[in-house]
Amino acid sequence: MVNKISYENQIKTLPNNINYKTNLIKQDKFELLIIDDTFPSLKSGFRYVEFTTYLHEFKNSFIITSGKNIEALDKKSAADVINNYKEKFPDLSHKVTLKTGKIHFKTRSLVYLTFLNNIFSILTQIEAAKVPFVFTLYPGGGFLLNDPICDRKLKRVFSSPCFKKVIVTQLVTYNYIINKRMCSPEKIQMVFGVVMPEISKINALPKKHRWGFGKPSLDICFMAHKYTSHGQDKGYDVFIKVATILHQYHQDIYFHVVGSFDSKVINVDSLGDHIKFHGSLDPENFDNLFQTIDIIISPNISGKIFPGSFDGFPTASCIEAALRGSAIFAVDEFNSAEGYFTDGEDIVLIQYNIKNIIDKINKYYTRPYDLKKIGENGMHRVRELYSLEAQMKPRINLLHELTYNLKPLKNISWKVFKLNFQWKLSSILNIFRKKYKKI
Repeated sequence: MVNKISYENQIKTLPNNINYKTNLIKQDKFELLIIDDTFPSLKSGFRYVEFTTYLHEFKNSFIITSGKNIEALDKKSAADVINNYKEKFPDLSHKVTLKTGKIHFKTRSLVYLTFLNNIFSILTQIEAAKVPFVFTLYPGGGFLLNDPICDRKLKRVFSSPCFKKVIVTQLVTYNYIINKRMCSPEKIQMVFGVVMPEISKINALPKKHRWGFGKPSLDICFMAHKYTSHGQDKGYDVFIKVATILHQYHQDIYFHVVGSFDSKVINVDSLGDHIKFHGSLDPENFDNLFQTIDIIISPNISGKIFPGSFDGFPTASCIEAALRGSAIFAVDEFNSAEGYFTDGEDIVLIQYNIKNIIDKINKYYTRPYDLKKIGENGMHRVRELYSLEAQMKPRINLLHELTYNLKPLKNISWKVFKLNFQWKLSSILNIFRKKYKKI
């Protein structure tokens, strides 16, 4: 059995006001001000856990949320969602404010945000208030590879005299901003992965029904949100082609689809009852689902939603499956596994190629013991990488270091003026370039 500890309780187990590098209690000189547009929606689990941890950890910490994305996610008003959060965490209720419009900053505030678009949208206010900021540059949220507009935004943000540190979660992100000379290495904190909503604490492996060990079927799952017509960005079209070919040779392989896909997205009549669409599931349903899933397959590829768009590696769906002992079969387009996962031991790396994927599945179809070991090793590895402690300690260390050592910003007005002038000038030049190209 899996002994689950709610992430609310896990958050509270992190010691308060501890510098994890020195174990010395320090008094932060700056308050931590978190600004967001989605917190405290449970649909954005990583925000919920990360930000709640900060509110517990930092005595002088506050969050201002516009709540503009909450209603679409939760089908409730932002006020209701925030009130529910305050009831769950009464000791934090005074720290959470719903506010739209202009924000009034204190001189000794360290601002923290996630995603490029969020920091860029408020950069003018931050610079006018002369307060320092840190942000996490996740995939998505306006961050695209080799996109001129995105690159201009990144350069403007990194050039700000208020910018102190950026947290990156993928090696491709780190290499991108380094190779383009947007940011110096000493201002980058690498924390691989993402804060997971819940990591179960276990004394033994969870009960798992596996192919070749009493279970007569090999069960393969595809799990993703649908963002394109045929799910090309997540590789749903590739998955169906692989399933169709495998079904011709193996009647004991079954396929499962989780997410906003159905039999009408791509015709699956030839698969008959060997494919099942589970719809979109809440996390509490994952334990039952993955109890019988042997493989989670992720043939995702960049640039399908927008040019330059890409996913984190491995995807959140892969992590959820691996936490429950299913083996990850994933495309690693940017060599993100290096140093974190080992191909053939705790993960199976596949190519964005139907034949390659079929060959890999056929290999482990005949080697159920090896498949079982990859699932078990992958579960242990994911639990190490994505535990609350592993994800939050480096983030907390960084923010404590800054809130303790920072000094109020002075004499930045001229630099900000020059940066804004350069931005406006380059914007005008870009307009003329586009008009010239049309002529």
